[in-house]
Amino acid sequence: MTKGASALAAVLNERLAPSLVAMSFAVAGHLRWRRDGLEVRVVIDSKARDPFRGGAFTLEFERSDDGEFEAKLAGRSRVDQMLDTAQKREFLSVRNEVASRLPRPTDQHLAAIPPSAQREYLRAFAPAEELEPRFWMRFANTCDLEAWVDLLQRVMPDLVARAERLDPHALVLGRTLTW
Repeated sequence: MTKGASALAAVLNERLAPSLVAMSFAVAGHLRWRRDGLEVRVVIDSKARDPFRGGAFTLEFERSDDGEFEAKLAGRSRVDQMLDTAQKREFLSVRNEVASRLPRPTDQHLAAIPPSAQREYLRAFAPAEELEPRFWMRFANTCDLEAWVDLLQRVMPDLVARAERLDPHALVLGRTLTW
């Protein structure tokens, strides 16, 4: 486990897990919780190890009527799909706050990135007007993680209520859902 991943696990286990346990979820493994055919799990971006852009994670929700999780794509969605319009604005605000705090890459670091990928790479440092497709919550330090967890704690009851309405037989991962 990388330093960023272990910091992420520590903050989530300390701050987010109690919120989920209070909603009758039980620990179902490393950074995953289950209740009545619903699993909430943290997905860590294994490629997000950049010294400037930091680490990244998202939450995934999955409904299952047979007690099996991650065995199929049906009934699964990511956190950005579960947000209503107001919540998307809140996530965008935190995303932009984190982006403004990320340390800027050095010229030497940028030179090591292929020119065709630099524009995409630099997006993480710039303010955005909407959440990126396949949104990841970036973090460079504990302050960033705590900002995400504070927001997740506030919206988790809504996200869980929406996730409980997912059809365990429908493919919704990557689709736009309206709440």
